[in-house]
Amino acid sequence: MPSILTTTLAAFALLAALPLRVSAAGFIGCTSQGYADSISYGENLGNSVENCINICQATSDIAPFAYFSFDTMSCRCSPNPIISSQYTQGTNSQGNCAVNDYIVYDLTTTFEFRQCLSNMVTDNAPPNTNTIKECFQACATEGSAMINPLGNGQFGCRCNAPNVIEVTSNGFAVNCNAGTWFNYVHTAEAQASGLARRRARATLEQLRLDSQTLCPKGLTACNVNEYSDTYECIDTKNELEACGGCIFGEFQNTSANITLGVDCTTVAGVAFGAITCMDSQCTAFSCEKGYELVAGSCVATY
Repeated sequence: MPSILTTTLAAFALLAALPLRVSAAGFIGCTSQGYADSISYGENLGNSVENCINICQATSDIAPFAYFSFDTMSCRCSPNPIISSQYTQGTNSQGNCAVNDYIVYDLTTTFEFRQCLSNMVTDNAPPNTNTIKECFQACATEGSAMINPLGNGQFGCRCNAPNVIEVTSNGFAVNCNAGTWFNYVHTAEAQASGLARRRARATLEQLRLDSQTLCPKGLTACNVNEYSDTYECIDTKNELEACGGCIFGEFQNTSANITLGVDCTTVAGVAFGAITCMDSQCTAFSCEKGYELVAGSCVATY
């Protein structure tokens, strides 16, 4: 099996052999200032969307998403796209946002945004994805892609071979938001000459995602509250207040099978300060009156 290094070098070699093309940034939605602040690198004075895109292009290999606010003229570059639960409603179907929200662009996609629709004709339905980037990758060899932020941690994903968008008889243009279909196309030129480059870029991007972790090895990215917009790195095997898992769930992970942690300090019957977290289990070593210590747990004796 080829190593990651071998695969990476092969992908770079393929990119180098192809004509250099600068892909246009693709609009992916609107979001709140709070969310943009929580997942971005620093802040720059952008002055305009175009200037912000140019600023973030310089770091697009590690932070391929540009966030711009017309209200504050601030520009933020981020490694993270909008998660499906953090979309805010745009002002129309053409990719415009409210002045107090952030408009967000993907700097590496080869797709061009067209408009938001309630419904459209599709001929390929990949499984739902966890990020908008994953749907772009699933449709990378197709002429068009349709993406719906479902608001439940996932994105509806559809592809079409033609590079045109066909509205269904009951479909109509809608303000872009969660629950609407964002429609994208590959231009005819991109389809004709960019397939190999898209595949190479997709390989590099997937390698980057595979190697990128939110926290150092041994730590878990845990939501700091129920709103899931920020996280902290926790050793859930030994953390007293998040023993065995994250109290509010893992960051950007909406699986129903995630094990939630336990705050060992709230376990009944334990003497003050007489409990620890070991190997993801709350283990007591002294109990209050009326409780008996049994195999690391305090069991009521009355």
